[in-house]
Amino acid sequence: MKLFPEELKTLSALLEEWYAGIKEFTERCNGVFSQRAKQYDRASPSWHRHPWPDGYVSELRKKVDRVDQMLTDYDPKDPTGSVKWDKVQGELADLLNYSRMFASITNMWIRRTNK
Repeated sequence: MKLFPEELKTLSALLEEWYAGIKEFTERCNGVFSQRAKQYDRASPSWHRHPWPDGYVSELRKKVDRVDQMLTDYDPKDPTGSVKWDKVQGELADLLNYSRMFASITNMWIRRTNK
């Protein structure tokens, strides 16, 4: 599909804003992870707190279910109305961090079993 120059300019601006949002959200998640998770991990590493692998899957499902519940009142005619988007962002940050913990432990598992 061929886009007009004006459409390309608009799309480029939207993508730039979107990627900036991804970077900003990731940096926020990094901050949460480095502050909160490291405190817990010093006393009890993540793999001790969550059974492998079902504990991580369970945590991810709980967070997805929570986001789903928070979006049940979403109205496309009033997108800012009934949804508490800041709370949704908090749950999404948890989802990202649990996913990263699960992925890093999976990487550890792969490295150790491929030796």
